[in-house]
Amino acid sequence: MAARAFAKRGVLGVQLHAELEILGGLAVLADAHIAVGNTFDGAVFVVELCEYVMPELDGAQFSRGRVAQRLAMTMDIRSHSRPKEIQDFIDGVRVLFAAETLTKEARALAVQIFALLEQPGAFRFETRERFPACDWLDSTLEPYLGADNAFGQVARSIKALDPFIGWFRRTTVTNASENFLEGHANGMICGPGGIEDRPDLQLGFTIMKPDVRYPDHGHPPEEAYVLMTPGQFRKDRGPWLSPGIGCGIHNLPGAIHAVRSDDNPFLALWCLKN
Repeated sequence: MAARAFAKRGVLGVQLHAELEILGGLAVLADAHIAVGNTFDGAVFVVELCEYVMPELDGAQFSRGRVAQRLAMTMDIRSHSRPKEIQDFIDGVRVLFAAETLTKEARALAVQIFALLEQPGAFRFETRERFPACDWLDSTLEPYLGADNAFGQVARSIKALDPFIGWFRRTTVTNASENFLEGHANGMICGPGGIEDRPDLQLGFTIMKPDVRYPDHGHPPEEAYVLMTPGQFRKDRGPWLSPGIGCGIHNLPGAIHAVRSDDNPFLALWCLKN
């Protein structure tokens, strides 16, 4: 079913091609040229149009706010700009990785990562597979949602992007706790398989349930972490360290390292240069 809407030429003309995945796979193509003040208002306009055309949709089948959010992001992509929710995440994380509480090596790596991010990648707004540990995300972010600082900005942007995050898990469990596989999830925002799909870097986070130990592992890219919750790190199979919220750790290429949560859920941001 196709619906075309026209409005006066004005503040912002948006050509939208957005596929609404609703009713278990029924595709509605809304093709609109709309004069609106911002992309979210334009998305709401299209959603209202589809509701008018398809009045049989009800709340159980159709999340108006969620679809409007998705359409707004799609409209940003069509205008060749990075969606605000991703830019908000990047800007907030940039502040956290510039903190003096990090080592100079971690801050230097972050400078390189955010320089690369000046050029947007490709965007993938699609529903992804979620894992059991993802259920801990809302409660872990909740204390920060009202904060007027970088932590708050990052938390709100993660929550807005949650439906589209590129989730993945590490399947190697050597030295990991028995609950590791079900107890962790990695969320890629910018990077291979992320919402901003690009090969040159990785920017995202790890969520873990309480009392989970990530396995000892290493990888070629250099890496830095910032903690948003209590948690512990260790490097080169040395002692476990508790850097504290807002602090983190830096790993050289190939360095063996691990993380673990205590009796609280764990959330740490990471950046890697591929």
